[in-house]
Amino acid sequence: MNAKRTISILQEARERKGISLEQAESDTNIRKQYLIALEEGNYDQLPGRVYSIGFLRSYGKYLGLDPEPLIQEFKHNYQDEVAEIIEVESNKETERTVMAVKRGQSMIRMTGYGLAIVTLAGLFYIPSLLSDDGANNQVSENRITTTKQDREANQEEALNGNSTIGEAIEKENSVQPEAQQIVTQEDGVNITIRIREDRSWIAVTEDGVPRYQGIMHAGETMTFNGKEKVFLHVGNAGAVEIIYNGENLGLMGRWKDVEKKEFVRS
Repeated sequence: MNAKRTISILQEARERKGISLEQAESDTNIRKQYLIALEEGNYDQLPGRVYSIGFLRSYGKYLGLDPEPLIQEFKHNYQDEVAEIIEVESNKETERTVMAVKRGQSMIRMTGYGLAIVTLAGLFYIPSLLSDDGANNQVSENRITTTKQDREANQEEALNGNSTIGEAIEKENSVQPEAQQIVTQEDGVNITIRIREDRSWIAVTEDGVPRYQGIMHAGETMTFNGKEKVFLHVGNAGAVEIIYNGENLGLMGRWKDVEKKEFVRS
């Protein structure tokens, strides 16, 4: 039994019984959009593998069909589609990595040009600096003829100046850890998933690499981290609370809605 045959069996059985999609939705408590997705084989519109198998079993029995062959065919097709999605995400990540390497090589070349310019400028500037050194030394010798009172005043002023510099350095050091903490918090993408009630199917991809797929129940919390992005696919958006880099974004969507969202590094 192929995928097209599975689709035609569901649709033909419903139409043969003279049942509309609206009536099927009312009788099975399965949303019309999911019934259409089952009939048309649009698995990316379904709320995950576990929920979809339950929908297919209920719908098949409702139409008077043996659901087991339909479920086996669905499992096969669903795995193929998930593998294709993962491959596409991995290819995108590879392309981004190649572009980053090219940008890095370009920056290295620009840095090399900059160093060459600075070196040439130094060759012209240093001789002129040395030629002025004799005149500067002469001025310094003339200034040595200060009185004892002037030297004491200068020393006192220098001490006061050092105290001011020390206070400024102390203030700067006291602020620096806080600034460093802020940078650390903004580094990468941190996503915390919390199930507020009931349960939801969850699939998570970090930087194009699948990290989790399964069902989370009420009260459970999981955290994921990506360098550039985190991609979420949930089956019951109204039960899923999202915290993005420490900011609570609230529920991901409406009750029993399927939602997909990508969180990127800010």
